[in-house]
Formats: sequence, structure tokens, C-alpha cells
Amino acid sequence: MLPGKEFLLGDVQTAIDSEGELVDPSAVAVLEDCFADFVRYVQALQRGWSQAQ
Repeated sequence: MLPGKEFLLGDVQTAIDSEGELVDPSAVAVLEDCFADFVRYVQALQRGWSQAQ
């Protein structure tokens, strides 16, 4: 579980195009930030597991 991050997408009719792509720039930015935080979280866990072994 990643503490403190949540992504909710409102107004889906305009945020996603007919191809299923997320086209709302602010939503894209928030989602990219969430994924970047997730990657840092996983990397921190991996460092912890490596040091524990």
C-alpha cells in the first residue's frame, strides 16, 4: 500500500478521448506524479529488503 496517494478522475467524458487516452493535462500531471512517487516507494522498499538480507 502506498500511503497518502489517491487518484480520482472526474468528468471522464472530457478527460478521456474516443481512443481511451487520458487527454486532460492536469490529470496527466497528477497521475505522473502518483506513478513517480510509487516508483520511489518501491525503490525504497527494495533498498530495505537488500539491506535486511
